[in-house]
Amino acid sequence: LSGTVPVELSNLHKLQKLSLEYNQLNGTIPKEFNSLTEVLELTLNNNMFIGGIPSEIGYLAKLKILWLTGNQLNGSIPKELGGLSKLEQLLLNNNMFSGAIPSSFCNLTQLRILYLGYNQLNGTIPSEFGFLSELVDLQLQNNTVSGTIPSEIGNLAQLQIIYLQRNQLHGHIPTELGSLQKLTDLSINMNKLSGAIPSELGELANLQYLWMQQNQLNGTIPTELAKLKKLVDMSMNDNRLSGSIPRELGKLPQLQFMWLQNNRLSGTLRNEFGSLAALIELMLANNTLSGTLPSVLGDLAGLTTLYLEENMISGSIPRELGNLTQLEHLWLNNNALRGVIPSELGNLMNLLSLNLSSNALSGTVPRELGIQYLPSTEIYLYNNEALSGDISFLCENGTNRTIYVNETMNDVVCSCCVL
Repeated sequence: LSGTVPVELSNLHKLQKLSLEYNQLNGTIPKEFNSLTEVLELTLNNNMFIGGIPSEIGYLAKLKILWLTGNQLNGSIPKELGGLSKLEQLLLNNNMFSGAIPSSFCNLTQLRILYLGYNQLNGTIPSEFGFLSELVDLQLQNNTVSGTIPSEIGNLAQLQIIYLQRNQLHGHIPTELGSLQKLTDLSINMNKLSGAIPSELGELANLQYLWMQQNQLNGTIPTELAKLKKLVDMSMNDNRLSGSIPRELGKLPQLQFMWLQNNRLSGTLRNEFGSLAALIELMLANNTLSGTLPSVLGDLAGLTTLYLEENMISGSIPRELGNLTQLEHLWLNNNALRGVIPSELGNLMNLLSLNLSSNALSGTVPRELGIQYLPSTEIYLYNNEALSGDISFLCENGTNRTIYVNETMNDVVCSCCVL
């Protein structure tokens, strides 16, 4: 369907459901819809409506569902929507709304789903949201909302999903969030949050996704997070976290993604990490980790990404890493690794990139890294001056494979390498 919505629809006074979603309707939403006094569901999402939401919509006293997602609506959100006391679902995301979130929303005591993400909203999150006792899903992501996260959100016992990412929120993470026993998703990344990670978050027994990367968080990682037995994704990268990584995190049976790169973490890699049987990505780059690489990392059979570059890791590369047959990216560069490159790395048939540069590796490069074994792998070897021998076999047969070395590796011969 295309064109504008006929105003005459407003004459259907007994209409209970008006569903026009996923069309090419344009123009404005008729203010005459306020005469649809029996309507329960009004779904106009994914069209091309422009203009604002008519304030008259706020007088549809029986309305339970209002979906306006995915249009080109703009202006402020009418405070009159706070009068829809029966409303259960309010979806206004993916439009161009601006201005503040109306505090009148506190009257929507039956509201279960509130989507305001992907707009141009500003102002603060109203503390009155703490009155939305039935709220299950709160999504405010990708706006310019500022201020702090209201502690009153911790009163919302039914809440399962919080998406507040990509805003300008500051201040501390409220300890009261630890009371949200039904919470499965907590996304507060890409804000300006500071302070420590509350240990109370370890009480979120149903939490699966914990995203708090790209903030200004500091302090240590609470050991209490090891109680999150359902956790799938722990992303805390690009903060100012310090101290060691708690060994207790090795007891998270469902963890698939651990992103802790670009912090100030220290200490050693724990043997307990070898128990993270579900792990797919382990990203610890650009910290100050020291000690040796635990051989038990070779037990992580499903691992596809291992980023440990730019730390202070020493010792040799464990040959057990050759057991990681699903591995696609292995980056160990810019550490203090010594010894030879294990031939077992030639077992990594899915490897796309191998970065061993800027270490103190020695000996010859094993032929098992040759093109017949790892045909798709880019290999970085530069700044390992003690490597020696002819490594032209790494890129023979006229392939497009790229091998990176540098002129200081005087004992290496390579006819096809890139300096």
